Amino acid sequence: MEAVLQLVDRIADVVRDSLRAVILHGSLATGDFLAGRSDIDLLVVVTDLRHDRARLLERLVLEADLGDAAGIDLHVVTAAVAARPERAPPVELHVGRYAEGAVIAAADAIEAAGQVAGADRHRACDGAGVAAGRAEITHRVSADPDMAVEWRWRGPRAGRCTGHRPLR
Repeated sequence: MEAVLQLVDRIADVVRDSLRAVILHGSLATGDFLAGRSDIDLLVVVTDLRHDRARLLERLVLEADLGDAAGIDLHVVTAAVAARPERAPPVELHVGRYAEGAVIAAADAIEAAGQVAGADRHRACDGAGVAAGRAEITHRVSADPDMAVEWRWRGPRAGRCTGHRPLR
């Protein structure tokens, strides 16, 4: 949990006054976390996300201490999107960092197709620039169907706020 708290503090430093909430969800929030197998799932809610701050968040995730986690899955959405969850909401940024040898079927398919529908930029990386394993980075996706799986459609309030301003 210490690694998560450090990451959250660093995220807050990057997005600064735009930050509305950082929500821990998934297995770590529900108590089902398995060391070495589970990842850290974070939803960052901002008023807006400037390009330079998005690039800093990318680097944070790629270089973060994973502690006992097998990876990190970070989604950044605007407060307007988080306040009205939908099945495939727009996402400002997604950075997924996965353990060595992890299967990322969706990323492989996207990479083969060369694009993500509605995305400004997408890339998948092996090794280079990643502390260990693989990474997937996507900017400004107009509709991210993976969010339904991430939130299990209980909405952003189903996670645990990590101490920053809650959504209103």
